[in-house]
Amino acid sequence: MRRFLSIFATLITFFAFSYPQEDYIKKIEEQRREKDKRFATSEVSPLSPVAHFHFDIGSPLKISISESEVKEGEFEDAPHILKFFWEGKNLFLEVLKGEEEIKIDGASVKGKTEIKEGKRIKVCHYVLVYTIQTESIARIMVYDVNSPAKKNFKGLNYFPVNPAYRVKAKLIKNPNMEKVKILTYQNILKTFVKYGFLEFEINGVKCRLTAFKMPDQIDSKELFVPFKDKTSGNETYSAGRFLDVEEEGDECIIDFNLAYNPLCSYNPHWNCPLPPKENELNVRIEAGEKVYLKED
Repeated sequence: MRRFLSIFATLITFFAFSYPQEDYIKKIEEQRREKDKRFATSEVSPLSPVAHFHFDIGSPLKISISESEVKEGEFEDAPHILKFFWEGKNLFLEVLKGEEEIKIDGASVKGKTEIKEGKRIKVCHYVLVYTIQTESIARIMVYDVNSPAKKNFKGLNYFPVNPAYRVKAKLIKNPNMEKVKILTYQNILKTFVKYGFLEFEINGVKCRLTAFKMPDQIDSKELFVPFKDKTSGNETYSAGRFLDVEEEGDECIIDFNLAYNPLCSYNPHWNCPLPPKENELNVRIEAGEKVYLKED
């Protein structure tokens, strides 16, 4: 989902250095409008979760679903009852009740069905999606297609695009590449690789940010950079923001116009890593996404 929020980062950086400033600004503004459209229309909009269920990998989970609620457990009065269970490292679904009205990515469910990460299970006006959270924890996220938050959405909030917040940074790779645990919004520890350090100057202030990678994506060119700055808790989300930075040898481009909010800023059912203390900048970053103003 992080990629869902920042899919245009690499493309925008290309435009920033290959086209005049006016074109660069227009391109970012266009991508922001496209992101707003996804938030407003997608059946798995980040705004629309109404429940989530964490469960241990290897342990079963039962979910009962009615028009008005989704809850853990097997309740006889519920028109739909789902059982998730594991065979080795693979997750399967067995519909205990209401099979005829359940679809996976548009296809009817017949008997025991293997569930891959990201597959959409449609039940009533809900969409259920399974993802792995940590080495030992899985999650079923429940989205409401008719979510009022999605219907009332008026758009995300941003600072005006400012090319001055697009800077070059020196990438110093971490010789140890150690795995570290980062606390999340829901007090779960997620494992990351401390890949390197980005050193740069902005607004006359010398800065340094730690860049991370997922352990199973160490060969990826994408660096994950969670950070806070002097706008955090004021114009921007109090828990910080994220950047996706493209690794380019020993020098990278950091474009703070592409800074985006973690999903937990939109909805409490999300589980987002919190920026570590070392990534708190002693400078105002007046670029990128501002705090989300929820609509009533």
